[in-house]
Amino acid sequence: MSETVGYRFAGDIEIENFVLISTDGRSIDITSIVTETNIFQDIFSHYLQAEISISDSLSILDSIGGFTGGELIAISYKTKDKQLEFVSHFFGVHEITDRQRLDEKSEAYVLNCISIESYLSCAKKVSRSYGTSGGNIISSMAKSLIDEFIYNTDAKDFYRSYKNVLGLTVSKEVTVDPTNGLQKLIVPNMSVDDTLELFASESDSDTHIPYYVFYEDSKGYNFRDINNLVKEEPVDTFTYLMSNTDDEDDESETAIRDYQKIITYNVLKQTDYLTNSVHGLFKSKMINLDILKKRKKEFVYEYDTFESKFGKLQSQKILGQVQGDSTVYMMQTREGHDCDCSVFGDENHLPKKINKFLNVKKSYERHIFNTVLEVSLYGNSELNVGNVIELSIPNSTTLKKSDNREDKYLSGKYIITKIRHKFGGKTGQPYTTIIECAKDTGIE
Repeated sequence: MSETVGYRFAGDIEIENFVLISTDGRSIDITSIVTETNIFQDIFSHYLQAEISISDSLSILDSIGGFTGGELIAISYKTKDKQLEFVSHFFGVHEITDRQRLDEKSEAYVLNCISIESYLSCAKKVSRSYGTSGGNIISSMAKSLIDEFIYNTDAKDFYRSYKNVLGLTVSKEVTVDPTNGLQKLIVPNMSVDDTLELFASESDSDTHIPYYVFYEDSKGYNFRDINNLVKEEPVDTFTYLMSNTDDEDDESETAIRDYQKIITYNVLKQTDYLTNSVHGLFKSKMINLDILKKRKKEFVYEYDTFESKFGKLQSQKILGQVQGDSTVYMMQTREGHDCDCSVFGDENHLPKKINKFLNVKKSYERHIFNTVLEVSLYGNSELNVGNVIELSIPNSTTLKKSDNREDKYLSGKYIITKIRHKFGGKTGQPYTTIIECAKDTGIE
């Protein structure tokens, strides 16, 4: 990026649109009054969100007839590189916070925004059965739900209508990882978001170590298995260079470009043996109770038996062991009822698969989030949650770049779980990308 004409410094941003659309359809360019923009992605959040700080000396709120909750924000931005495409979003403004008078003629406030699809789906309820005729895979259920309630015809018509008005093109992809096994689910008047959480929690994978999440990134909506995400190749490598390291004269192909340099990093979490033990990383027990048949089945999970099947970022396993059953799960089951036609055949039932993988899934969750870092990077509009990146962090005692001594606990592959794109309202202002990323083992 740094060698591209027009790219003046790391984090430089180009903004194509920054428009407030009132409830009566008027478009107001707010580029000059935006002091800070934060766009949030979270792998555990269904929609993109934004916070836009305004310094208003033009009485914008009065000119549009006051805030009603139906206002829109249209924004299109990218890292200033002619090879990159603009990232475009439409947000609904759902709240104004931190409003205060700066002086007699100006005030400041924050517009809190969320993706338009959240507006379209928030008041809708799902009340239906899925897979009644012989069962269905949950990935098909999820795709059907997304197409009907989230990125549906109304959403596509909305984006199409504003393309003609603002010349802003928004087209979203829907990516759904396949699930394993036929299931029957009844959704009893639940919200769309709660239904997607139900689908994610009940989903099984081919490895029977599922960890499904539903989230939005800058490209669209994703119903993904983290086991699959962590197996993808890193999109880039980012390096922390200490003050006693200088590579400005390095013009080789392996030289670290400015946008690949880590500004700062903070270790939010590192291996916690006690917490891992208590929450069932190493060992747990599942008790399945069959109330109708008056029997129980127990399954003891051990990390050493299953960890080789985990989707991993690093190759090593987490060291540790525990005696006894530190974590015990208990669930009702009707396993085998579908085969007992003489007594329970009228149920037309398919046993829930979660009874077999819940404690394995909980262990994998502890495994993959064993180390968590917050990293500040020069603005990078291409990064999204779910991306795998590689971090190169030197040992604190390294004095020369040529020593090539990396911190064996902090360096390695990470999956991005949260991301915040932070910039002003004008082209050419500083642009920072703050990520939260996680990796499994402590040592590669």
